[in-house]
Amino acid sequence: MSQGLGFQLQTGLILAIFSLAFAAVYFANKRHSVAGWSAIAYACALGGYVLDNTRDMIDHIAVIWATTTFFWLFCITILQAVCARARVSFPVKYIISLLAIAYPLFWISTNYTADISMRSILVNAVSALILIPGIMVLCRGRRSLADNVFIGALVGTAATFLLRVALVYAILGFTLTEENYSGSIYASIFHLTNAICALTLAMGVSFVIAYDKIQQHQNQSTLDPLTGLLNRRGLAAIFDVRDGHPDSDGKSRALILFDIDHFKQINDTYGHVAGDKVLIRIASTAAEICQGMGKVARVGGEEFVVFTEPMDTQATQFVARQLCAALGQIRHPELEGDGRVTASFGHVMLNREETLANATARADKGLYKAKNNGRNQIVFDRAA
Repeated sequence: MSQGLGFQLQTGLILAIFSLAFAAVYFANKRHSVAGWSAIAYACALGGYVLDNTRDMIDHIAVIWATTTFFWLFCITILQAVCARARVSFPVKYIISLLAIAYPLFWISTNYTADISMRSILVNAVSALILIPGIMVLCRGRRSLADNVFIGALVGTAATFLLRVALVYAILGFTLTEENYSGSIYASIFHLTNAICALTLAMGVSFVIAYDKIQQHQNQSTLDPLTGLLNRRGLAAIFDVRDGHPDSDGKSRALILFDIDHFKQINDTYGHVAGDKVLIRIASTAAEICQGMGKVARVGGEEFVVFTEPMDTQATQFVARQLCAALGQIRHPELEGDGRVTASFGHVMLNREETLANATARADKGLYKAKNNGRNQIVFDRAA
């Protein structure tokens, strides 16, 4: 078996295996849109690769056009996989504009020049340009380990597309035609680098799928499914890793426990669907108010906890007052009258090395005092 044929079979096998593997992952759980688009991408790459290797047997311009289209479709669907994972819109106008320029240039290079070198440079350059928006999307904002792996795979693939044609033609300096392409050094390099790129991207996508699956399981165990806030287990996890000692400037953490007033009557009168909408609205408001100042958790049916960042006592009390006032101003269209509900609060400053159970018990005493005193108020209690 020749080296060139070995590379061809190796690349084709990689494309086929990963197309089937990604398809299997997607059909097992259709929430894995990255796997679904990647399966389509590798199927396109396989179709183009099979056609590309028939050029010696089928001397027809349609094969060249189809091969190039499949190759670009591979890059486009990889880009779609990135956009689906990042939950951003696919850059339709960019891709249409790019292809509107690329196809006429491809037609000229195919029909009016015997040298296919410029056509090869064009195909590879356009492929790299298709992937660039995906790299830019993943580079925005906070990045996870999976994002960094995906970026590395995309950058490596785009760079390979650009460098392989530039380096090969600059170093070897020969002219390629349809007649001498199959046996050329460039063809061997093309097949080898295609195999490397296909494998690199596939491993990157596989890592992303596995990482997202692990994160999904972790979120299911630490997040409340209704509100998206931390649940009791999630709160315990961040509470256990806190610094138990106040900062040198006297700052410490507080636990703010609040409970929606008369929530059982809301469920009994308007139904649990209405009650859930009230909970979601209150959770969203609390999370927005406490952003940067603490974490909010739903620890019971209508019971919530705010675990603040290290602050002075006045600052944590201000957070509690802001919450109490804001929650009482929300209008809930599901409810009759003014559509407002209130909440009662218990606020405690944390002791050194205090357990969550003990802090919650102290805050709970304050909350019940607030309810017994008429509700819609806060009872403050410093650390014992």
